[in-house]
Amino acid sequence: MRMYSTGARGFKNLPVFASSAIIAIISLFFSVGGASAQGSAAISGSSHESERAAQVRALNNSVLQLHGQLQESQWGAAGIRSQAATVIAQRAAALTVLIEKDPHAALSFAFSPELLADLARKFPGSASQLESHATVSGRLEHWIEDGADLKTSRSYFLLKAGGRTLNLHFAGPEPALKSGEVLQVTGVVVGSDIAVSNTVRVTAAGSVLAPTTPTFFHAAAKPAHDLRWPVAAALLGIALLAALSLAADLRRVRGRIYLRFKQFAICAAAFAVIVSNPAISYAQTCSTTGVQNTAVILVTFPGVTPPSTVTPQSVYNMFFGSTSPSVSDFWREASYGQTTAAGDVFGW
Repeated sequence: MRMYSTGARGFKNLPVFASSAIIAIISLFFSVGGASAQGSAAISGSSHESERAAQVRALNNSVLQLHGQLQESQWGAAGIRSQAATVIAQRAAALTVLIEKDPHAALSFAFSPELLADLARKFPGSASQLESHATVSGRLEHWIEDGADLKTSRSYFLLKAGGRTLNLHFAGPEPALKSGEVLQVTGVVVGSDIAVSNTVRVTAAGSVLAPTTPTFFHAAAKPAHDLRWPVAAALLGIALLAALSLAADLRRVRGRIYLRFKQFAICAAAFAVIVSNPAISYAQTCSTTGVQNTAVILVTFPGVTPPSTVTPQSVYNMFFGSTSPSVSDFWREASYGQTTAAGDVFGW
């Protein structure tokens, strides 16, 4: 082994020090390179969303500049208001698109209520195009639109509130909501669109019932008295199995008795599991198996003549007929015979 020494204290074993430095430099190089690659990927992955957000940010700055100019001097106020009307209209359109595509970002770019009130005073002609912070209550309508390719779909949540209809866009995960529920939503409103920051269900009396976070049912949510006898049956089955295992030496003498007790214990345990399962009680109200009763309504716009090729009979065959592949046939095949469709066609 070769040993190197410089003759000065503190600088012995120079090759070891040099190799350690080289390894550190190489590691730093790769870490920086990896970080740069991750940063580039993140920028490229979110460039489409950042473009919308950057547009709203730029328009926000323009509105604030015009607001400052009007505060500093009243000279040329008419020209400033005319220019502000154009910018505010562009901002309202961009903010509406951002609410639809990225409600969370739209909430962050909305002006504060105090600034909005001052902008409305400074630019009264454009006050109607400014957003507002609101809490509204109304009845929900949930619509699902299937794409023309029959492979995509889109959900619409509409809130009927105070004689107007608002399109709800949730900043967080889409909550589990059903049509007909009464909701109270809080968020930023632009035109007929609202970026929702908070949602709660409301009872008929107007009191808050529960947040709209998804609810997961479990056995603990059932009343205690509903679980007493299923649990007792399960414990009884376990006790019987334990006792019979200890008396295994009596099988030859009491084979039939042992078999009967074993069957009883297994059935009791299975029955307890089935009864204590909350999914069974909820499945009784609505099931995806069996005959699905369906009403098909043919609708056309006023003044538009229905196509002659689409008749109630042809639509009936499409949904319920047996002479050609129908919706009912598809459901039957996809569910291995567990689900079918039945009903009638109404209209035009």
